[in-house]
Amino acid sequence: MQAVILAAGEARRLRPLTVTQPKCLLEVTDGTTVLDATVENLLWAGVDELVLVTGFCAERIRAHVAARYPRLRVQWVHNERFATTNNAFSLWLTREAVRGPFLLLDADILFDRRILAMLLGVKHQDALAVRTAGHWSEEDMKVVLDSQGFVQTISKGVRVESAAGESIGIEKFSAQFASALFAELGRRMDGGPGAQEFYEASFQAVIDAGLRLYGLDISPLQCVEIDTLEDYRQAREVATRLCIVG
Repeated sequence: MQAVILAAGEARRLRPLTVTQPKCLLEVTDGTTVLDATVENLLWAGVDELVLVTGFCAERIRAHVAARYPRLRVQWVHNERFATTNNAFSLWLTREAVRGPFLLLDADILFDRRILAMLLGVKHQDALAVRTAGHWSEEDMKVVLDSQGFVQTISKGVRVESAAGESIGIEKFSAQFASALFAELGRRMDGGPGAQEFYEASFQAVIDAGLRLYGLDISPLQCVEIDTLEDYRQAREVATRLCIVG
């Protein structure tokens, strides 16, 4: 199985830390970056073929991966429009590199590696990791689940009180779902708002068309999405307690 990692963004909310380096290369422990933790977790889970989308500071990411993982199989995809597009566009750019079932991960998540084991082990071929414990805000990507645990709605626009939890940005897709997803992304890029959307808008369209996406509760395993300086402080604080590398 392939894993697609999206690492194109500028991370403006993390400045000054990200003025000259990408968010994914911030260290969470001495010598271990956010991207290192993600790659190590994937290798631990048996996933050793990556599609990595770069944008801002692409050369630094390429050089880091080449130096640290010289034998890793990586297909590089570059989003030249990283400053004016959203993650749906970055995902759409991988359409020729993805050959079948794949994992999708945002590059700014520090997460317990056992989340991957849960996601790969669940019987449903199409699933996303959902954090149902704790609190979520208007800015979080929230989900509404049906009685069987399948996603009905996924959007930042879901009312906080109606949400079953927050999607953490790690998904598993079958070849069938992947095909429908890339077709939908393409339709939304063609003269529509797709380039500025979150990829979850296309998830929703595929679900509305009849395919099912299971919401896998990964609580109580920890994960931290790093968007702000406070998030980064929290990530460094919990990194030594997370089951990530080593």
